[in-house]
Amino acid sequence: MHKTLTTRIGLTLVAAWMAGGALAAAHNDAQFAEAVAAYKAGNKIIAVSAFRDLAADGNPEAQHNLAILLVKGEGVPRNDREALYWAWRARLSGVKQSVGLVQLLELETAEDTMELVATKLEKDLMLRIQDGDAASMLALGRVKNEVRPEPDQIGALAWMTVAAAVNVEHAGLLRDALTLEMGVEDRQEAQDMAAKLFDNWCARDGQDEGVSCATRASR
Repeated sequence: MHKTLTTRIGLTLVAAWMAGGALAAAHNDAQFAEAVAAYKAGNKIIAVSAFRDLAADGNPEAQHNLAILLVKGEGVPRNDREALYWAWRARLSGVKQSVGLVQLLELETAEDTMELVATKLEKDLMLRIQDGDAASMLALGRVKNEVRPEPDQIGALAWMTVAAAVNVEHAGLLRDALTLEMGVEDRQEAQDMAAKLFDNWCARDGQDEGVSCATRASR
């Protein structure tokens, strides 16, 4: 499996993309380019460190590249569990190359490892949701349905339902597709759960006094 992964995957160094304000984009692009340059120059430990920093900041392409370096064991000891975690982070952020990487890694991943990866993903996504990131609601729903060895369809549908309510892209389609797979009682339980999650999302607290649900959803 090691040879299969390393020969089939290779290192996909995705070109940096412009996003957000000019200063943030320029900073991220420069750091990404430095990581690519370090890898090409053979400074793989430096490349891993740079990609890891960018990945932690939410850069999807850096997450994907870090996953591959973790699989190949270049610049860092090989760790398939961590590679799968970062590959899923990238996949949830829309990196198409990570779909195949996730599939390859999951071929020989034990259920208990999948459970650990799912738990870590859910914890990180909950923190992002608490910080006002609506898109992480859909990602959390997908983790519950696609990553956990025993899918939590009720929890998944609840989060997808809230994500759709605040206009997260594709959330409505995934919500409706999952709804078709579930019985009436489970569907209603998920909808009741979604109502509570939505109320919590919209609720004002000491830090967000005066902030409306519409404002939070637009962050």
